[in-house]
Amino acid sequence: MGNVSGWIEDGTIQENGEDIENIPYSETNNYVRKILRDYEIYKNI
Repeated sequence: MGNVSGWIEDGTIQENGEDIENIPYSETNNYVRKILRDYEIYKNI
């Protein structure tokens, strides 16, 4: 949570999450992408 707040404050990512590709940690970036992919899959089920 602290990292995310810092990324928003320094402009690395937007608060609305539209630019998740800018998440600086590759592990976190990949995790968020997988969660969003799975969310879309479950939404369509």
